[in-house]
Amino acid sequence: MLSLFGTSVMGISASALLDAAVFGAVAFGLSKYSRFAAVAGFAFFLGEKIYAYIVTGSILGVGVLGIVILFGFLNGIHGAFAYQKLLATAPPQPVSPTAASGPL
Repeated sequence: MLSLFGTSVMGISASALLDAAVFGAVAFGLSKYSRFAAVAGFAFFLGEKIYAYIVTGSILGVGVLGIVILFGFLNGIHGAFAYQKLLATAPPQPVSPTAASGPL
């Protein structure tokens, strides 16, 4: 909280902490197969890579790993939309009472 008032915490600025919190929220949303989280994660990461390119003036500021992670976010978007489509088209499966109670 002190970093929000201009003080760094262990050398970490407020923008880095905010960035970590945003991507933590995106990760939580992705674990729930959220389409919004998938698109938001892709957009935030792409925005950061564009910013890095503008600041450094070189494509090397983006890096090969950044491009690989960007493709990972793109596949996350594809997976989240496919999962939601599958849920919408698949009929609900009945669960037998013995399977629902689990092993004793």
